[in-house]
Amino acid sequence: MKRFGKRVFAAVLGGAMLLTSVPTAAVGAAETAGTPYGEAGYDVSVPHVVVNQVFGASDDAEVVSHSFIELYNQADTAVALDGWYLWYKSSADGGDTEWQPFALEGEIAAKGHFLVRCGAVDELVSGAWLVPAGDMEWDVQLHNKGVAVALFCGEADPNAGFAGEITDANRPANYVDLLAMQGNDAEDAQIPPAYEGAYEAEQSKKKAVVRENFADTDDNAADARDLSYSDVTPADVPVRNAAGETIAAQEAEQPYVVRNESFEADGALTLEKAGGIALGTPNADGGVAEIVAYDEEKGKAYVVNGQESVLNIFDVKADGSFGEAEKKDVAALMAEADASFAYGDMTSVAVSPRGGVAVALQEADYTKPGRVALFAEDGSLAAVYTTGVQPDMVTFSEDGRYILTADEGEPREGYGAGVIDPAGSVTVIDTQAEENAVRVAGFAAFDAEELAAEGVLFNKVGGQILSAEADLEPEYIAVSGGTAYVSLQEANAIAVVDIAAARIEQVLPLGFKDHSRAENAVDLNDEDGTYDPKTYENTYGVYMPDSIAVYEAGGRTYIVTANEGDAREWGKDDTAFCDEEKREGIAAADGTEVPNKVRVLDNAVKAGISADGNYLYGARSFSLFEVTDSGLTLAFDSASDFEAKTFAYLPDYYNASNDDADLESRTAKKGVEPEAVAVAELGGKAYAFIALERIGGIMVYDITDPAAAKYVNYVNTRDFNAPVAGDVAPEGLAFAQTEEGVYLLAAFEVSGTVASYRLSFEAEEADPGTDPEPTPDPEPTPDPEPDTGTDEPAEGGCGSLVGTAGGACAVLLLAGAAVALAKKRR
Repeated sequence: MKRFGKRVFAAVLGGAMLLTSVPTAAVGAAETAGTPYGEAGYDVSVPHVVVNQVFGASDDAEVVSHSFIELYNQADTAVALDGWYLWYKSSADGGDTEWQPFALEGEIAAKGHFLVRCGAVDELVSGAWLVPAGDMEWDVQLHNKGVAVALFCGEADPNAGFAGEITDANRPANYVDLLAMQGNDAEDAQIPPAYEGAYEAEQSKKKAVVRENFADTDDNAADARDLSYSDVTPADVPVRNAAGETIAAQEAEQPYVVRNESFEADGALTLEKAGGIALGTPNADGGVAEIVAYDEEKGKAYVVNGQESVLNIFDVKADGSFGEAEKKDVAALMAEADASFAYGDMTSVAVSPRGGVAVALQEADYTKPGRVALFAEDGSLAAVYTTGVQPDMVTFSEDGRYILTADEGEPREGYGAGVIDPAGSVTVIDTQAEENAVRVAGFAAFDAEELAAEGVLFNKVGGQILSAEADLEPEYIAVSGGTAYVSLQEANAIAVVDIAAARIEQVLPLGFKDHSRAENAVDLNDEDGTYDPKTYENTYGVYMPDSIAVYEAGGRTYIVTANEGDAREWGKDDTAFCDEEKREGIAAADGTEVPNKVRVLDNAVKAGISADGNYLYGARSFSLFEVTDSGLTLAFDSASDFEAKTFAYLPDYYNASNDDADLESRTAKKGVEPEAVAVAELGGKAYAFIALERIGGIMVYDITDPAAAKYVNYVNTRDFNAPVAGDVAPEGLAFAQTEEGVYLLAAFEVSGTVASYRLSFEAEEADPGTDPEPTPDPEPTPDPEPDTGTDEPAEGGCGSLVGTAGGACAVLLLAGAAVALAKKRR
C-alpha cells in the first residue's frame, strides 16, 4: 500500500544528540568563513555552506549514474574546505551501524557549488542522467530509503552518539549543516539517524532530497523537498560541480513503439486494438476506469470511475470504436434518492440479462452497509437496495432475477479496543420478491480454527485467530446456474453460495504453489536486470485470486482464477496491523541468496500457514480448479509463463509497475499481478483472457481441455516511453459483439482509458448434439448444439461462434465472465 510523505517531528522520537557539545557562543568557529556562526555563537541566518542535495542511488537506481552529495555556498566569499568533513549514515533500512567520514579538500566559490560524486550504479535505463565528474570522488554508495549527511568545519566524532534532532542544546562543536529525509515507505526503519527540526518521508532510488532555493532554517522538512529524476528536465536540476557542469541525459535509445496488435501474429486467436477512449485524468492510485460492463441490446458500455464518482456510458460502434461518453453522477442521484446513505465510493457495475444496470456503492463510513443502485433500461434510477458492508463487486444471476454483491468488510482502522471490524458477506437481492428481497449471507456458521487447519488463511491479533464472520472478505463472484463461487482473496479460498437460499454452503481452500518444483521456478532477484527464475525450498505462492470466472468442460465445472495476491495493512499507531514482511536472506535451491528483500506473509500473524515457510503473495499465474465433491482440485496452472513471456516480449520493461516503466520494480513483490479474468467460447473453443495489472496487457489461453490448457497470445497497448501512458493497469474485462465482429473491452484504472480489441479466430466445425470432451491433444471441439451462423469465418475473423443469441456473429460468455452477452432478454 502506498504511503504518502509525512512530516515527523522530533517530539515523536525523542532522540537525543549525545555528541559532546559546548555552548554555541563558545564554539571557536565564529571567525571561520562559510560557517553559521556570528558574534553571539550559532546563527543559521549567517550565510554559510549547506548540504544542498543528496541522491542515494543504491546499486540499481537506473535513472541516475551515481549517488552524490552537492554543497552550495550561500556566502559572498569563497570558502576553503581543507580540514572540513562530510559524515554520512543511512537509516536502519540501509544497514549502516556507524557514520562514515569523508575529508574534503579544495575550495567552494562564492554562490558556488561543490560536487562529491559517490558510488556508481550497475545498469542504467535508456536516457538516464549522467552525473558530471565530481570535484571529489567518494567510493561509497549512498542509501535511498532514509539518509543523513552532515557537514563539519573541523574534527568531529558522530559515532560517539550523534542521533536524533539537532537543537541548540546539543549541537556539537564545528557543526555546519545537515540534510536528511526518510524513505518514501514511511517505515520506522527508514527514519534518518539525525535531522534538523523535522523530516519528510519521500526519498527513494529515483528521488533526491534537495533544498528549496538553497534555504537553511534548521528544519529539513521545511527547507527541502524531494526531486524525482524520473521526470525532470535539465532546467529543473540544480546540481553542479565547481566548474558549473550539470547532469546530462545519456543518449537515449530509440523510443518504445506502441504495439496495437498481439505479439503472436499467427496465433489461433489474435487481438488488434480497434478503439480507445480516455475517461479521466490518469492517477497512480487507480480507480479512474475500473470496471467495464456491456449491454448487448443497447450497444453501450458502462464504466465505473470511482475517482470522479460517475458512471461513464458510451456507444460501442460496429467497428469497435467508441462514441462520446456520457457521465452519470451517481453520487448526486443517491443523495436525492436515499438521505440515510452517505456516498463513499463506487466500485462495480453489471448489466442484467433482463435489461437494466446495477452499480455497487460503498458508504463513507466504512462500518455501515452499502447500496446497490439499479437503473432501468431508460437510464432512470429504478431501485436502491441495502447490502452488506463495503460491496466491492456486483453481478447478476444467469436469468437476471438475482443481484449479488461481494461485501468485503475490511477493518480499515485496524484492530483494537472500540475499533470495528465489519463482517464480510454476500448479499443476494431477489428482484421478484415482494418482501424480504434482500438477504445477507455471512460466515458466522463457520469455525475459523477448523478452516485454518484445512489451509484457509486468517489474521491473528495478539496471538488469537480472528473469527470467520469478521475475517473472511468476499472479493469477486462468478455464477454458474444456481450456484455462486466467491473469491475470498486474502484467505486464499473460495466460498460456495446457494443463490436461491442465500446461504454460504462451503469455504474451500485453494492450497499453495510449491516453488521448489522446477515448473514453478520464480524470479525474486530484482537487482540483476533480467529474468532468472530459480527454485526455492519451503517457499510457496499463495494464489489469493482477485477476479474469478467459471465454465463447464466435459460435464465438469472449473473455476478460473487470476492469482494476484494481496496484503492486509490497516490502521495506524496502536490499531495498526500488517501481515507483510520484507524478508532478507532467502536462498535458492542452488545456494544463491536473493540480494534484496522479498515481500512475504508474516508467519507470526497468520493462521493457515506453517510457522517457518516463505509464503509469497499471489502465484504470478492463472489457474483452473475443478470443483469436485471433496473440494477444489488444481487442473492447470500457467506456472512461470507470464513472467517468462513478458520478459521475452518486453525485456526492457520486465516486471515494470503500473506507475513507472522501470525494469524489475515488481520482481521482489508480486510480479505481473494477474488481476482480472474473463472466459468466452469463440468458434467452438473456450478461451481465458487474463489481465496483468502491473506491466499491463492481456494474456490469452485456450482452456478447451482444462488439463492441457495452452498459451495463445498476448497484447499490450501501453506506451513505455513515460511512467503512465497508453493503456495502463487493466482492471476489468468484458466482451462486446457487433455486426462486424467480437471485441474484448478492457478498462485501465491508472491511465483512465478503455480499449477495445478485435478478436480474430478460426471457427471449429460443429458436431450437432455432442458435448465437448477434454482431449490430451486439443482437437476441434464439437459444439453443444448446431451453430446458427455461417460455417465460414466472417471478415476480420468473427467466424462461426457457439452461442444462444443467433445472428451472424454470436458469442457465448461462459458463466462468471463480466457480462453474459449471448443471453436473450427475458
